[in-house]
Parts: sequence; C-alpha cells; structure tokens
Amino acid sequence: MKTIKLNIYLLLVQHYSDQIDILTSFAFKDFYNEFLKDNQDITERDLNRSSLGLTTYQQLSNIIEDYYGYGQTMLLKFDNHIGGSMDDDINMYTGLMIRNNHMLTMVTRNGSVFSGGTDLFTAGEKRILQLAQPVTNIELTKQVGVHSWAEDDKTAKEFPFTDLSHRKQATYFAKMLGNKGVDFYLYTLDSAPASGEHWVTNDESAKYGLISGTYYE
Repeated sequence: MKTIKLNIYLLLVQHYSDQIDILTSFAFKDFYNEFLKDNQDITERDLNRSSLGLTTYQQLSNIIEDYYGYGQTMLLKFDNHIGGSMDDDINMYTGLMIRNNHMLTMVTRNGSVFSGGTDLFTAGEKRILQLAQPVTNIELTKQVGVHSWAEDDKTAKEFPFTDLSHRKQATYFAKMLGNKGVDFYLYTLDSAPASGEHWVTNDESAKYGLISGTYYE
C-alpha cells in the first residue's frame, strides 16, 4: 500500500492482482472530529467547500503514471466528502484524465460528492454508489449533490448560453454522459442556486444515466 497526499486528502493506493483501488480519506479527520463535536451546527461539508484544483490534478496524474499500464482496472473511491473546486477548468481536466484512463468511480458508504466532486464522479466509465443507509430513495443519504454556479454577482443563467463557461461545462458533460450530458448540465443549473445544494434522486439519476449501479452492504 502506498499513501500519497492529495491536497487536503490522503490517497491510499491498494494494488490487487486485477484492480487498483485509489481510496480518498480526509487528512485532518481527527482534528475536525474534535472540532465538530462541540459545534453541532457545522458539518464536514461546511468546512470543505472548495478543495479540488491543481494539486488534485497533479497527484492523481502521478498515481496514474506509477500504476497504469499493468492491465488492472483502476477504481477511484470517494470515501469522504469531496466538495467543490477552486478551479473549474483544472477540475474538468482532472475528470478528462479519469475518463481517458478508463477509470471507474465509486462513492462509498462513508463518502459523498458535491459540485466539483460530482463532476469527477461523472468521469468514471462506470459510476457506483454504495449507499450509506438501506434506503429506497437515494437522495436521503445525501451522497451525490449538484447545484448551479455563479460568477461575481451574476448567476449562471444570467450569462448567455453561448458564453464560454457554459460551452465548456456542456462539452464536459457530453463527454461523460453522452447524449444526456447537456441535459444533465442544464438540470444542474435549475437544481439549486450556487449557494444551495440538491441531492440527486433515483428518477434524476435514471433520466440522465448518472449512476450505473447502487447497493448497500
């Protein structure tokens, strides 16, 4: 097992005969657990809104360089809360790297993805959700979340759809979700304001082909 820092995360690389698992973990978990126990109104999501960026890209790239090419499947497991991105362009390059290297993605029972984290989840050739609880409605576990975006004092829908920001996002999701990708992107713009959050439902996942499979164990 090899441990590599990924921004504020640790990546644990587990090398099996037929699969390489890349497992995220929160580097400051013990510190925040101590902090959060006296602040019941604050969650890890509140403390971890923006973290994905250049360091994430570089470190995942290093892992792929070290481990890819041996014939094994590579599975990226989101095992803690993965929030938004500090740089959407770089985060999309990270997602393209995941897809171009035929990686699978998985949200584990301990994990969740939101905003830029969900963008990376969609990059998996297959996208698996391990439910945190044995529920029928997946939105109840709050593990896959989306929202709109804003820039300065303008919301996303105040920009014309010909704007470069829209075109980049639409192109990205078309790459990840095929002919449902653009519709998925438009859905995120209406799902919740940039300051809010929306947790994907079963029907929404099925409509856009987002989650390949769910299970609980």
